[in-house]
Amino acid sequence: MMKEMYSVKCPEHIVFGDPWYFKTEPKDRLKGLVVDCTVPKEFEAIVALESENRDGYDCRTMYIYLAPKGEAELYANGMCYESQEAKQRPIPVDTAEYKLKIDEREDIIHTGGDGYWGSYLCFYDKGDTSKRPEASVIAVYMPDDEDIDDMRNRMEFFFQDVKPLKNSPEKEKPKNR
Repeated sequence: MMKEMYSVKCPEHIVFGDPWYFKTEPKDRLKGLVVDCTVPKEFEAIVALESENRDGYDCRTMYIYLAPKGEAELYANGMCYESQEAKQRPIPVDTAEYKLKIDEREDIIHTGGDGYWGSYLCFYDKGDTSKRPEASVIAVYMPDDEDIDDMRNRMEFFFQDVKPLKNSPEKEKPKNR
């Protein structure tokens, strides 16, 4: 498995999903099918590009980690706080393409097939009844015909101030905030 992590200028708004849904689905149903995320001003962002072989298939994913300043790397290393619960939902595609829009940069990515082409994972405080997200991870699956260089080019198109992060050592899972 190969994983590269980058710090990027935190976007203000991310939209990800099948373009057809945005045109046809009512607002209440649309929320469960796509990502339409306004990022809080106090957040930072890390983008990770991952490539691995699963059952003989090369799988490439761009992960976008959004969290309060100083905490995105924690989530990028697969951790969270014990006081949090996580809810994840898949991002389906029915037209063999998805729209990815980050701030004012937008592209339609042709997937070559329908199915699930990403996921949206939100972390919430277990005791907070408002269910305000404390952090989010957006996974964007890349088409089979794209390699790691294509992923880097996409990242540089969508994000500003891209800087590689050094691989951070494993850290102990935080107990509480």
